Amino acid sequence: MGLGDKAAAFKLIEQAMATIPIEKDALDGPKPIEILARVAAGMGDPDRAIAALQKTTLDTGRGRTG
Repeated sequence: MGLGDKAAAFKLIEQAMATIPIEKDALDGPKPIEILARVAAGMGDPDRAIAALQKTTLDTGRGRTG
């Protein structure tokens, strides 16, 4: 794996996301997702970056009044 190996980079990040799922670890779970967003943005994939960042803003539904 070298610089610019997009497929390998995303594979490693996805492995990290599976190891630390955001649903089970609210403190450390977002970190791999944020890295995914940075890598995607840096590699010219803004849609994937935005989708990743949206995962870090989970809506639990708590505190809703209406």
